[in-house]
Amino acid sequence: MQKILLILLILLGVTTTTKAEMKNRKKTSLIIIHHSDTEMGNGKIFRRFHKEEKKWDDIGYHFVITNGKGGPDGEVQRGREMKKQGAHAKNRNYNSVGICLVGNDDFTEKQREAAIWLIMGICLKYQIDPSEKTIQPHHEKCPGSGVNLSEVIEEVKKRIKLFVQ
Repeated sequence: MQKILLILLILLGVTTTTKAEMKNRKKTSLIIIHHSDTEMGNGKIFRRFHKEEKKWDDIGYHFVITNGKGGPDGEVQRGREMKKQGAHAKNRNYNSVGICLVGNDDFTEKQREAAIWLIMGICLKYQIDPSEKTIQPHHEKCPGSGVNLSEVIEEVKKRIKLFVQ
C-alpha cells in the first residue's frame, strides 16, 4: 500500500515547498542516481549541509532514500521540489531528477526496493522509458557497488509493464 501511495504522490506532483526561488525544469528526461558517500544521513542533514556549507538555495537532490542510520531503512524522503532544477549533476540538472541513496557501497534491500518503486513512479510521471540512457549514475562511483543499476532498470521495466496492464 505504501508503494502505491508513493507512486500516486509522485504522479500527482505532491512535494515539499521551499522558500528559495529556483528555476523550473522545462523538461524531464533523466533520472540521476547518487550515493551520499556517508554511513548515515537523511534529507534534513543533507539540506542543511547544502544550504549552509555549499550556499545552495536548497538540498540538491529531489529524493533521499535512508538506510536506517538517520531515518527508517528504505524511507523515501522528499528533497527539492520535483518541478525545480536540481543541484546534483553538473550539466544534467536542467533535465533530471536526482535520487540519493544514503551509504557508500553497502545498501540495504529496503533501499533498493524503495529506489525501484521511486524510479518507477518518476518514469510514469514524466513518460521516461527506463534504460541506461535515461537512468544514469551520477559518476562512475555512483551509486556504489552495492546497487547494480542495470538490474534495477530491468526491474523497473518489468514492474511498469505490469502496472500499466
